[in-house]
Amino acid sequence: NSNHAVRLSRCERRGRPAAALVSPATALVFVVFCSSLHCPAASSGYPFENNLTYPEPVRLAITIPLTSRGGPSEASMQEKVAALRIFSSFLPSFLSSAQMPRNSTDHFPCTFEFWIGYDRGDPVFDTDNGRILFEGQFRNAVREFEEQAFCGQHDDEREKTPRDSCVRLQVRPFNYTNTLTALWNGLNSEAYQDGCHYIFMPNDDLWMHTRGWPGAFMSALASSPVLPNLGVTGPWDRVSGQAGRGRRGGR
Repeated sequence: NSNHAVRLSRCERRGRPAAALVSPATALVFVVFCSSLHCPAASSGYPFENNLTYPEPVRLAITIPLTSRGGPSEASMQEKVAALRIFSSFLPSFLSSAQMPRNSTDHFPCTFEFWIGYDRGDPVFDTDNGRILFEGQFRNAVREFEEQAFCGQHDDEREKTPRDSCVRLQVRPFNYTNTLTALWNGLNSEAYQDGCHYIFMPNDDLWMHTRGWPGAFMSALASSPVLPNLGVTGPWDRVSGQAGRGRRGGR
């Protein structure tokens, strides 16, 4: 599996510059900086054509660099954790859109693995209390999703164990200083080495609107004209009003 160089898209509303990011992932599901997106409705089903994992659940790594800098300085640690943008933006939209209902024909076994990276010295994440509070709030937020989606299991399995949890969390420190690209490189490398099949790289304030987007993205990658499951895919950008904004293909 060769490395892939992926150029991050520029979101005009924010005006952030493009940046080169190198990841050794087999297939990148999505790369985007913009903050309000949707993808066309698609019927994907499972298993996908040329599926990488059948009959095991798909492992989708969601890699997000986070920082608590710029948050409320006089607040308690609990308040600082609650104020993190991931809890008011990306995570709620993920929980409402990532998985189809269990009785849907588009439902498929999938484990969503959140890989969170932060710079050493972060006033929240680089403290024991801050990490414990963050992980506790995260687990509370995803509990109902796990119970309803049952997404880490096959239809003939009835018992759940901690290992079979369909939402997993890894929190990783890095010795970088305010370097977003380096954090993403480190997270993507660790997720790849751990065996994740796909990588999705959202910002913490991204909103996903169309339900079932992971299956739609994976189906698009499975039908890659270059090589099945090789490439990058993404949704339509509702902020810029441009069709296909944020989509990137290639090797």
